[in-house]
Amino acid sequence: MSDKLISIIIPVYNRESYLDKCIGSAIGQKNVNTEIIIVDDGSTDASAQICDDYAKSNDNVFVIHTSNLGAGHARNTGLDHAKGDYIFFLDSDDFLAPDALSGLLQNLEKSGADYCIGGISECDDDGTLIRDIRYPEECRNKSVDTDTAFRCSFSLNFPLMDLITARLYHKRIWENLRFTIGKVAEDTLIVPELARRTCSIFFMDEPVYSLCLSSNSIMRTKTLKKYIDFCESSRILVDFYIEKGFYDAAMYRFNEGTRNLLAARKYRDPSKNEAIKNNYLGFCGLVPKLMPHATPRNRFQLKLFTKCLPVYAAIQGIYSDIVN
Repeated sequence: MSDKLISIIIPVYNRESYLDKCIGSAIGQKNVNTEIIIVDDGSTDASAQICDDYAKSNDNVFVIHTSNLGAGHARNTGLDHAKGDYIFFLDSDDFLAPDALSGLLQNLEKSGADYCIGGISECDDDGTLIRDIRYPEECRNKSVDTDTAFRCSFSLNFPLMDLITARLYHKRIWENLRFTIGKVAEDTLIVPELARRTCSIFFMDEPVYSLCLSSNSIMRTKTLKKYIDFCESSRILVDFYIEKGFYDAAMYRFNEGTRNLLAARKYRDPSKNEAIKNNYLGFCGLVPKLMPHATPRNRFQLKLFTKCLPVYAAIQGIYSDIVN
């Protein structure tokens, strides 16, 4: 067993029915030295007590209770307290295979990469397997540069590079790097800076991380705040993808982000008008950067977005009473 310490950071908010499986899978990791930092983000159900009970019976489990400031703040708190040589983020409704961290650590140390991504399985609320995410041959069980990692991820129909879970990081990557507080899409917002700090990534194809597609997760709940936050994260990713020359991905993210913008407009909440307007102007500012690299059809859509939003909305499949 390696004497290197892995800090597992688990943000928790009202996940009482998932915690036994999640925390139990972290405690049960084989052949690794771990500290498990659970940050209770102001839970109002039994989650806080469940976490405290695990800490009382396990010397390597530590619980920090905070007010409800979101997953970004909870992860930052975990990072601030982490003593490990490596960092691993585990969401409170997900769980790990027993040999997950030992496999990730072995491949990370052998490859010399900045971090190692493990294979991901999607499952439903009761843990039933939905599918395994299989990585392309170009990156499977090997170390690749960051650009190749992003190109491989675009073929998966899965937002692999937008996640921060299912991967083991050298702690140095997170020095002076923290999540934006109060945003729903805090994972996505950190993607460009995380990529700039990374030279190589090892893709371990063996499934190690089970991603629960929880029916009541924040990401699956439709709210005005979620739509606005997704607009911001999409704009950041579009700009990043243009910078990297990933123009198809940039256009895909532009369409996805503007659909969230149109959904936000449907709420007609005057208190959010400024945020919606700023996001609209931000997307308009990206149009000239995308135009030279767009297909004729996409160029037509980009022009419509800036000139005639209702028609653009219709093309995007949003036929409600959207007004300029």
